[in-house]
Amino acid sequence: MSTITQDFRKLVENDLYLFSKYVLECNRDSYLNLDFHYPVSLFLTIETLKRKQYEAPRGFLKTTLAVEDKAIWHAVKNPDYERILFRSSVLPSAKKTLHSVKAYFEDSEMLQVVFSETIPPFDKTHRWSDTLAEIKRKIAWPEGTFTAAGLGTTLPRQHFTRYFEDDLLIPKKDDLTGDQMVPSRSDVEKAIGEHKLAEPLLVNPSENEICNVQNRWSEWDLIRHIMDNEPWFLRYRKASVIEPDKWPDSEATYSSRFPINTLKQIETRAGSYVFSTQYLGKPYDITKMSFKLEWINVYKEAPKGLNIYIVTDASLGQTKYADFSVAMVVGISPDRALYVLDYVRKHLDPTDFINEIRALNHLWKPLSIGVENFALDKTIGHFLAQHAELNIVPVKRNKGENKDLHIRSLIPVCRDGKLFIRDDMHELRSEIVEYPSGKHDDLVDALADVLKIASYPTDKEKTEEPGMFSLEAILEELHNRQSGNLPFNYQLREEIPDEVFEEVI
Repeated sequence: MSTITQDFRKLVENDLYLFSKYVLECNRDSYLNLDFHYPVSLFLTIETLKRKQYEAPRGFLKTTLAVEDKAIWHAVKNPDYERILFRSSVLPSAKKTLHSVKAYFEDSEMLQVVFSETIPPFDKTHRWSDTLAEIKRKIAWPEGTFTAAGLGTTLPRQHFTRYFEDDLLIPKKDDLTGDQMVPSRSDVEKAIGEHKLAEPLLVNPSENEICNVQNRWSEWDLIRHIMDNEPWFLRYRKASVIEPDKWPDSEATYSSRFPINTLKQIETRAGSYVFSTQYLGKPYDITKMSFKLEWINVYKEAPKGLNIYIVTDASLGQTKYADFSVAMVVGISPDRALYVLDYVRKHLDPTDFINEIRALNHLWKPLSIGVENFALDKTIGHFLAQHAELNIVPVKRNKGENKDLHIRSLIPVCRDGKLFIRDDMHELRSEIVEYPSGKHDDLVDALADVLKIASYPTDKEKTEEPGMFSLEAILEELHNRQSGNLPFNYQLREEIPDEVFEEVI
């Protein structure tokens, strides 16, 4: 190997972006963008981070850079150690990834020159199939250098040094319209279940890497599971524009391939929901959001003089996927603003739920506790009847008022800037902003109940100061003089001499 080739090899061994750009892109269209993809490559190659989650829009070379190129880069640097798994939602997708990886070893002249010792002879001495590929190495591991698997594919007696989860969750298409549908809960559960089984497939779980590469499909998808339950995963998120909340008035992040005009065309073709999830990283339709984030105010200390109520939403299902039971404390101000003071949101049986209500009642001493008629009749009415200290009032739904109309009754309140929550009330904020496409709406449903039971406190009436020569002022002055115990001439003065004050008392 020439000195130039050796120097070039050292350069690309230490930089995934340069490896992708100048070794692998010789055999493909040149789409890598320095501004967009170089920071991504730095994140992907932090070896001290063993759990990574990378989110990017469709078409932004997510799989190309973060899965295929990264896997090849690791394999050619350490061929005697690396055993890499590609797992996708379906086996054909994983096979496609493996096919692309194999093509570089077969066709890339630059790869064959710079990393010649890793190129297999492409004969029967090395395994080279549509589910397994083995580059030249000195150790005969039972695993290939690269293995492809789908959800549910069993891999007995195999362990890997790097595990790439590439689009474990993808949507199905509507048979009639061809539109992509939001993944079902069953699809999400399968992806999450497979994800949870990743660690046992690693050679050394504390040292080996899991790299999840995915885009958003719904609010309760695999990425949300990782965000909520696995804080040890470090996430790197790239959207199609710098400020997704300001779409379309924001600058494109990958303008060389996806300028704003192109993104607008994609939105028109794909629809606002798919565009919002896939290209803005916002798993709900921003054009159909009932509530806007900027409508929600944050308070540090609630004002005094609030009328306080407790409102409830009893689910009483205790399974993982049941609705939550909610007991929420809301204060009403004289200007008709709502202050959410406290809430409980759990899966509870009737007894535990009543105990939570009693605890809130003891702490906040509300004027009343609102409970839906249905809950009084069917679920917790019997249990509430045993506690006379609770001032229960029924919450009645108007005729024809379904849950959606009930929740939307909060829109005028929020739009007018009359809703205040604490900064740490993340679940409530999410339910409000994500409605109606969010996974849960128990908190926001309970919050709407307060509008049906609340009365508003009034400011202490302020009487106008009577004029100096008004009848009221004259009568008040005469009354004060008559009832006063000071000498008359001192009552006319604003200041009373100390000796007179002492004499009187």
